[in-house]
Amino acid sequence: LGAAPLRVRLRRGGESLQPLGQAHRRTLKRLLQEAGVPPWQRGRLPLVYLGERLVAVADRWLEAGCAAAPGEAGLALQWDDHGSGVN
Repeated sequence: LGAAPLRVRLRRGGESLQPLGQAHRRTLKRLLQEAGVPPWQRGRLPLVYLGERLVAVADRWLEAGCAAAPGEAGLALQWDDHGSGVN
């Protein structure tokens, strides 16, 4: 992933990413609306940053170019929406 630190934050507004498998960058707001994520839950989703770059939204979306290649070491995110956060 690089030398930048991984950090977990909550939404601040204005975030965007290009989800893995999609051709274009999209706002997080639009992705959440289209996915039917309830408004009360949207602000609680953990956002994973590599330095200042948004690379994952809970276990829902991964930034294109951030997936581990076959046989390459990687990280797996699991989000528990019942209160404990990211595992």
